[in-house]
Amino acid sequence: MAEGPKRVEDLAGQCGTCIDPLYLTLRALASKGIFAERADGRFEITDLAELLRDDAANSMRAMARMMGWEHYKAWGELLHSVQTGKTAFEHVSSCDAQDAKAARLRNCHCTRK
Repeated sequence: MAEGPKRVEDLAGQCGTCIDPLYLTLRALASKGIFAERADGRFEITDLAELLRDDAANSMRAMARMMGWEHYKAWGELLHSVQTGKTAFEHVSSCDAQDAKAARLRNCHCTRK
């Protein structure tokens, strides 16, 4: 969508997804200001979505990916932390949170279990 507004059908073809679930996802994201649905049914990126681009000044893409993946998995193992007293992050990753942050800064990744 960086080049301009796109039809859901076109996006689904480019991404290899089903049209209806993609449409619902885009509508949900539009309700949060990530995308905007135009009167003609096409979707476009917003200023908020621009921050998720790799090539954007002040990009927040890496942070969003980290929060979306690493933290999501760790929160899914909260019971492990409660039962053992050990961090869930270490349970789902081969390193602790500080090592993971350092690895991201070096542009590499911890090995996930």
